[in-house]
Amino acid sequence: EGVASLKWQWIGPGVRYTRILDSHGGAKVGLMRIASGTRIPHHGHSDEEFTMVLAGSYRCDFGTYHRGDVETATTDTLHQPVAEGYGDCICLVVTRGELKPTGVFAWMLQPLMRM
Repeated sequence: EGVASLKWQWIGPGVRYTRILDSHGGAKVGLMRIASGTRIPHHGHSDEEFTMVLAGSYRCDFGTYHRGDVETATTDTLHQPVAEGYGDCICLVVTRGELKPTGVFAWMLQPLMRM
């Protein structure tokens, strides 16, 4: 059992997501599973996002996050997390609003980054 038995939705190469709770007080709660070495597309946020690492690790412009660490993103945050380590990085993610891809291909990435 465990995380392998969950219904993971493909949201991009090396990235899977499963929703746990939808729109509780305006927030979406889910798990994100990112293969080691995978870069999440560069993006911002239309509201707050809280990410707690449950397994593995990831890094971004603000540091490296390991099991138990929490990253808080706001509307001022632009980042590109990269999963590190020997296994998948699994995170509990609580979001309000939407992710906002940046860059020349942002219009192509928007449908993939809906969680």
